[in-house]
Amino acid sequence: MKKIVTKGFNYLYNQPYLLLILTMFFWGGNMVNSRYIAADFGPLSLAFIRWGIAVIILTPFALKFVKADWQKIKQHWFIITVLAISGISIYNTFVYIGVKDTTAINAVLTTSLAPVFVYIWSFVLFRQKISLLQMVAIIFSLCGIMFIIFKGNLENVQNFNVNKGDLTVLVAIAIYGFYSALLRKKPTIHWFSFIYMTFLIGELMLLPFFIWELTTQGNKMFFNVNSVATLIYISIFASILAYIFFNRAVALVGANGVASFFHLIPVFGTILAIIFLGEELLYYHIIGFSMVIFGIYMGRRKQKAPKAVNN
Repeated sequence: MKKIVTKGFNYLYNQPYLLLILTMFFWGGNMVNSRYIAADFGPLSLAFIRWGIAVIILTPFALKFVKADWQKIKQHWFIITVLAISGISIYNTFVYIGVKDTTAINAVLTTSLAPVFVYIWSFVLFRQKISLLQMVAIIFSLCGIMFIIFKGNLENVQNFNVNKGDLTVLVAIAIYGFYSALLRKKPTIHWFSFIYMTFLIGELMLLPFFIWELTTQGNKMFFNVNSVATLIYISIFASILAYIFFNRAVALVGANGVASFFHLIPVFGTILAIIFLGEELLYYHIIGFSMVIFGIYMGRRKQKAPKAVNN
């Protein structure tokens, strides 16, 4: 049984597009679930608890790899810390802060701008240019997302307002674009070591802000069956598995290669809302989903087949 599981994981670990689909599904679920328990926790508390659970789960599995990679970890401490602060501490916390001051629709639209920021940061940091096909694919997928959000009617654009929550989420997405592009500088250590150290450093960076929120903002934490189940989901699936899968996909196809897949987050978020929140599936969902999928297909048509990389 162990051999079958290992073989299956090794196969999955070298399939970047399958890894990306699963990652975006997990993150789509994170958006739905985070909104569900937003009233039970302050944004800093939610982020701190999320990563704390993830660190606790990973510790017994990761320590031997961290010990083996310790010299490289010390050598590359700066880049690991920058990735931890941007991808773990700031990004998720800003999303949780922003969602409290905006609508779900606005947040979804803002998330759809992630590929644009990935391309911008890839160019700024590494002068990596976007191909014409990638640009067309991104625009086509983004049009599909907007078609869903505005319900297939351009008149609904007039009712779309921007507030401080939207700007906060926009900053979060820009920071995650930076994290995604910078992953190419990830040190050559075991993926368990990298995930664990970024989670741990990100968690430690959140600690003083978590204490500040509890002591000065009057935020209470309410634990019940639903909130605990949601915390477990976002800690295991949206944190541990999603980050392992996403980082591996970036290693295989590069930041620009994964960019268009971010448009699957609102797609999966909408599907999960239909299933679990009772929202209705309408024609503009189907048309928009089709545009997103076709855009992703266009974006990867001419990319070279990824080669297996073993860490």
